[in-house]
Amino acid sequence: MGIKKILSDISTQDIAELSIESGDLAYGTQVRVNYPCGDTLTRLQAVYVTSDGYVVRAMANSSGTMPAIGIVLDTQSTTGNLVRVAVAGLQDGFNFSGYIGKTAFVSPATAGLVTPIPGATSGQILQKMGVAINTSTLLIQIGGMLQVGGASY
Repeated sequence: MGIKKILSDISTQDIAELSIESGDLAYGTQVRVNYPCGDTLTRLQAVYVTSDGYVVRAMANSSGTMPAIGIVLDTQSTTGNLVRVAVAGLQDGFNFSGYIGKTAFVSPATAGLVTPIPGATSGQILQKMGVAINTSTLLIQIGGMLQVGGASY
């Protein structure tokens, strides 16, 4: 799923603000969307949008908590407060030691975790969040979902 597809799925009712910003990283630009918080969120977690329009932590063990739409940039725990979500671009702060050049996925074991280790159990969902371009930076490239041992969504 490219950025064009992500942006076409976003309605103005779902977001308070869409921005394309540079300057947070010396070498990149991000596409960010502000969403109302619906969970206790910590910076760098993968999130999905609920039917009420809130973002909460994604987890690849259930289609009900997927698909992830981006990476949270702020720590927030107050329901309804806006939180910035990066949907494309570069984001640092991860630990990808030993996984440079590898794909990062939504974790099936820990809600919100972005991990270079994909789920392998039948029924779990694989969704690419991006590629580790160095030990701490993710190139956010959100992909579609595929069920382990099953069909794509």
